[in-house]
Amino acid sequence: MPDMPPRSRESFPSRYRNRWYARQRYGALADWYAGYYWQGDPLADDAVQALQAMGRGRGLRMFRETVERGGDPAGLPGAARRLLDVSRTLPDWVDRDKMRLGARTYQRLGVSSSLILSSFSLMNGYRSSAGVKPLVWTGQLDRMAPRRLAETGRFVVETIQEDGLLPGHAGWKITLHVRLMHAVVRQALRRSPEWRAADWGMPINQADMAGTVIEFSSLMLRGARQIGFQFTREEADAVMHLWCVSGWLSGVDPALLEHLSDERRAWHIAEMIDQIQPPADDDSVALAQALRGIFGAFALSPFDRWMAPLLQRYHDGLVWTFNAPEVASALEIPNRRWTTAVRGVSRVIRSTERLRRNLPGANRLWAAAGNRMLRDHIELLLEAREPDFVPRRVKGGDQRAVA
Repeated sequence: MPDMPPRSRESFPSRYRNRWYARQRYGALADWYAGYYWQGDPLADDAVQALQAMGRGRGLRMFRETVERGGDPAGLPGAARRLLDVSRTLPDWVDRDKMRLGARTYQRLGVSSSLILSSFSLMNGYRSSAGVKPLVWTGQLDRMAPRRLAETGRFVVETIQEDGLLPGHAGWKITLHVRLMHAVVRQALRRSPEWRAADWGMPINQADMAGTVIEFSSLMLRGARQIGFQFTREEADAVMHLWCVSGWLSGVDPALLEHLSDERRAWHIAEMIDQIQPPADDDSVALAQALRGIFGAFALSPFDRWMAPLLQRYHDGLVWTFNAPEVASALEIPNRRWTTAVRGVSRVIRSTERLRRNLPGANRLWAAAGNRMLRDHIELLLEAREPDFVPRRVKGGDQRAVA
């Protein structure tokens, strides 16, 4: 077991629930993981502090321009240059062929990946009243759900391009920018008198960042299998590897990533997280309901408006299919009977998967088609406005910090 993050081992935020049970079932892993509730991303945090010292917005703009254009970072402060230098050199454990296989495997899901992400990955995360607080504090999904979800889609679609996470490529640039924005928000929330560190720990902490990696990888694979998609062991391992590279670039501690590199171990962590999280609260419900409303928000044509209620109910059925009943109930998700429609669609997916597995060259064909459909879908949602991932406000915080 790796060393604990620097904090008293007897001191945990109150969000760490069911400790006795967790220690009995998961041993030292439970306290080890909970110790990360206190830890941020020192490399990015130092970079943001140095960039903001340059004057309002100037340093952050300079950093972004350097990332986008691949320019000389000489004008940046030392901490920002260190972040760039580290990010431009992938670790020795990175297997580029494995990343490419993981990307092609993920692409096969097409638009289904967006539905799994919203109905499983995100909804499962909303069950934690502590974990959702940074989202609520920055208004990222309660007031701007459609736009923020489109931005998340852009992040995913660029991550799952072959070589997308290699230095200089679009996925690498977006991930690095998101990492910096997380550090900006973390700093602003820590300064807010309303942030209850004793209850919630560090804003956007290492434990929650690792949880995000699980949501995009292990939960995505599990959800896809539930609705009929099939993966070989090699393909599933490649997907996990791809998102571990994304996690490393996002600033997740390598010791945590070691536990997420294997699907079985990652699911073990996910089950433990479910046991130790605080229950959903009003903020959790508000985020879940905002997420349910995206179909109406994206309905641009009369046909879209006619389809929106049906898609919303199908999405509700997916929430009930993927998540434990107590999760869907706590988030006040209706339409449980729509799990029947989910089962019907799953039979169609299983049939197409049998065809794919028996048709020579079908893997690449399915990947290309799915990738194109997903990219077109995200382009439509973004409405020709590329995301900047910059939060517009921080509740109770210094608004200059996010300018």
